[in-house]
Amino acid sequence: MSKWRTIDSAPKGSKSVLLLLGETIPEMPDIRVGGRISGKDAEELGYRGYAKYGGWLIWNAGNDFYVVDAGDPTHWMPLPEAPKP
Repeated sequence: MSKWRTIDSAPKGSKSVLLLLGETIPEMPDIRVGGRISGKDAEELGYRGYAKYGGWLIWNAGNDFYVVDAGDPTHWMPLPEAPKP
């Protein structure tokens, strides 16, 4: 399995990766799937605060998403390979 890498080394495109967003509950890491989003795309989604520089598009369960600042995730890791049926 891959190791966590610093966020500054994350892919520049919109490739989906695992993102470490810190801890929302003490001693429980907040890990999400997300990909980079351009400022233009963020603005089109209604996230005007990110129009200048973009950020990360984070997916939640139930087809929900939100945008976080480019510096909010601290680390990233490639997605693992999906299990074979």
